Amino acid sequence: IGAPEASSVERFLREGSIERVKVRDRQLLRRIGENPRLSPADAASLCLALELDARLVTDERDLRAAARASGAKVGGTLFLLASAVKAGRMTAAEAVTTAERMVERGWYCSPAVLRSFVSLIEGEASRGPGPGG
Repeated sequence: IGAPEASSVERFLREGSIERVKVRDRQLLRRIGENPRLSPADAASLCLALELDARLVTDERDLRAAARASGAKVGGTLFLLASAVKAGRMTAAEAVTTAERMVERGWYCSPAVLRSFVSLIEGEASRGPGPGG
C-alpha cells in the first residue's frame, strides 16, 4: 500500500492523462545526477524538463536551484494555482483559500511570498480578461 496520491497517479496512467517518459540523454542525466543535493528522481525530472523544453514544477529548494542553474523553466505550487485561475479552472478567491489552507496544514510558504501571490492573483482577477481574453 502506497501513499494516497499513488492510486491517483496509477489511475491517470491507466486513463492516459499522464504518461511515463524515460530520459534519453543519459550523459546529461549522469552529469545532473552528480549533484549530491538531488535524488535520482529529481535528476531525472530535471533532465526531462530540459529535454522536453517543459516547465519543471517543484517546491523543493535544491531542485529549483539546480533547474534555474541549468536554464530550465521552473514553477511551484503557487504557479499551478495561478495557472488554474488563468485557465478558468478556479477563481482567484479559491486559489488564495487553497494556498492558505495548505499553509495551515503544514505546507511551507514564506509569508512574504504568500502576500505577493495574493496581491498578484487578486490584482489579475480585478483587471479581468485582457484583449482577446
